[in-house]
Amino acid sequence: MDTPDIHYLRAAEGWLELGNPGEARRELACISPANQSHTGVLSVRWHVEERSRNFGDCIEIAREMIRLNPNDSRGFMNLANALFFAGKTDLAYQHGLEATARFPSDPAQPYNLACYACQLGRLEEAKSWLARAMKVGDPLLVKKWAKNDPDLEPLRQHYSVDDL
Repeated sequence: MDTPDIHYLRAAEGWLELGNPGEARRELACISPANQSHTGVLSVRWHVEERSRNFGDCIEIAREMIRLNPNDSRGFMNLANALFFAGKTDLAYQHGLEATARFPSDPAQPYNLACYACQLGRLEEAKSWLARAMKVGDPLLVKKWAKNDPDLEPLRQHYSVDDL
């Protein structure tokens, strides 16, 4: 991506970091039509809509990310997360299974499955998925995520994260 579009994208990222998805959305609108489907633009757009709680839009953006770049795990993860945020946890879990099979070395995929399983009341599955995330990723980083993630609170009530 060339200038000025890369500058608009960076500005959108900055507004998003500052907690202003509306300004980020305005910056994204300035990007040329040729670059609107760029992976980086779609990723920021997904985060803008997620922050704005427009989960239906997040689902559509994630599907477009998958269609345009099926070898990038972000689209799959964004789709599952958008479904989860939209209250479709069973469907998010199913998409998470597909993503984990497709990207077996990405620790974020089994980590998200642990979160979904936990929210579905499947604590043993959640524990197993969290262990897998630690196996394929940095165990200290995964434990750090797990210690603070509200989606894993039911698991933490039964198990110490350090013991997983």
